[in-house]
Amino acid sequence: TTEKFMKLFQSGPPDYERVQRSEPVYDPRSGQSATNEATWAYRDTGPLCAAHILRSYPSLVVSDFDYVSIATEATKADVLVSTKTGTEPRSRCWGMWASETPRGDVMDQVLKSIGAEIVASDDNSFNVRLIDDVRTPEIIFTEKHLIDLQWRSGPESVERPNICRVKYYSPERNFEMTEIDLTGIAWARAQDEIDRVGEQIMDIDLPFCPSASQAQRIARRLFALARADAGLATFNFAGLAAWGKTVAAIPLPDLDVVETCAIGTPRVNDGAGTVEIPFVVWPDLEPWNPATMEAAAPEHIPEMQYESEL
Repeated sequence: TTEKFMKLFQSGPPDYERVQRSEPVYDPRSGQSATNEATWAYRDTGPLCAAHILRSYPSLVVSDFDYVSIATEATKADVLVSTKTGTEPRSRCWGMWASETPRGDVMDQVLKSIGAEIVASDDNSFNVRLIDDVRTPEIIFTEKHLIDLQWRSGPESVERPNICRVKYYSPERNFEMTEIDLTGIAWARAQDEIDRVGEQIMDIDLPFCPSASQAQRIARRLFALARADAGLATFNFAGLAAWGKTVAAIPLPDLDVVETCAIGTPRVNDGAGTVEIPFVVWPDLEPWNPATMEAAAPEHIPEMQYESEL
C-alpha cells in the first residue's frame, strides 16, 4: 500500500538492479541459423559473445564472419581449465555497458576481458581468436630480408610496470568491478625493481570477465607483455607478407636468435622500398599453475538479513 511504501522508502524509491541472461547469440556449432534469431540460444562463451557484439556494427553482415573458425575458437573457450577451487570454462563473457559508450571501446574491453583478438581469415572475413600463452608464428622472417633493427631491452626501469593490479566483473561482489588481492602472487610483482626505482603500477580492468581465475590468467600475460623487450624491424618488401598477421618470428642478429613476437600493423615506405614492423617479444610464460599463481576470489557479500513489522 502507499502507506507501507512511504515507510520503507522515505527518501524515494531505490535504484532498481537485476541480474539476467542477455539476448541469445548465434552458435554455429548447434545447428542454428545465422539469420534466424528464433533458433539462437543463451551462451556466455567468449568468442561467441564477441562475434555477436561485432555483428551489431551496421556495416557488417553474416558473410563478413568466418563462423567455421569462430566455432573452433568457441570449442577451445568451453574447455574446462583448472582453477584454485576446481575447474571452469577457459573464456566466458558477462557484463553490461551504457548505450552512449562508443562501440569500439566496448569491443576492445570485451576482447581484453575474454583474452582474444579479431583476425582476418584468408577470405578477409572476421574470426575471434583466443590468445594462447604460447604462440606459434604466422610468418617467419629470415635475416636476408631484414634491413634495420631498432631494439630496446624492455621499457626503462622508471617506466616499466612492476606491480600488477586487476579488477573484474565480480559475481562475488554483486557484479561490481572488484580488485583481486594479489598479495604473495609472484608474477604480479617485481620486487627487485620496486626496491631500485619505486612502484610503477599497471591497472588492468576487465569489465566483461566474470571470473577471478580468468582475470588473473589474462592479466599475467598483459603484465608480462608490458614489461617485454620491444623494437622496430625494417624489412624490404617481403615485410608486406605480415599484413593482417599478429605474430611473427623475427631474427635478432646481434643476439643470434629468432624470437616469436607480437607485431603491429606494417608501415610501408614506397620511396625507400621498405616496410617497418613494430614488435614486442612474446614473453616466455610458464604453464599456468593455479595452486601457486592464482589468488583467491574476493569474499561473497553476505545476504542481507532483516525483519519487518509492516
